[in-house]
Amino acid sequence: MERMDAILWPVATAATIALAIVVCVCAVGCGSSTSKSTTASSDAGGSDAPTWTRVYSEVIVANSCNNQFCHAEAQAGGLVLTPTADAAYNALVGKTPTGDPCKGKAGLQRVTPGKPEQSLMYSKLSADPPVCGLHMPPTPYPHASTAQIALVRAWIAAGAKHD
Repeated sequence: MERMDAILWPVATAATIALAIVVCVCAVGCGSSTSKSTTASSDAGGSDAPTWTRVYSEVIVANSCNNQFCHAEAQAGGLVLTPTADAAYNALVGKTPTGDPCKGKAGLQRVTPGKPEQSLMYSKLSADPPVCGLHMPPTPYPHASTAQIALVRAWIAAGAKHD
């Protein structure tokens, strides 16, 4: 029975995460209008503004990127997204990748403020394949939703500021 639990636990966890993402996406609105409303709200300073707090909680924490199996340890591409949102921000913004296969790519930063298309974080979430390495979150975990990717893009485009 323990072996069955060990096999089913990741599947159940992934399904729970996927359900939580669907609920969050539905709560803030679905479809292509999400990225437009996020950008429009950020211009007006609304609560839907693309802030670091939202990116950290709605994307990194919601997708368990900072859990013990992914970016809680330096071996995960050299990127540690724990123990706090501040530490994660400092590890991402304006930093060059330190892990293979992205290490040493000319001009590549984990997050390049104002330039989502030149940011490894955005590439890893939105492109398949990304500019280097694996798509994130990796299979078998559910990929970030369209709304989450739009939030990351809007935050980076707005200068990737720390709120």
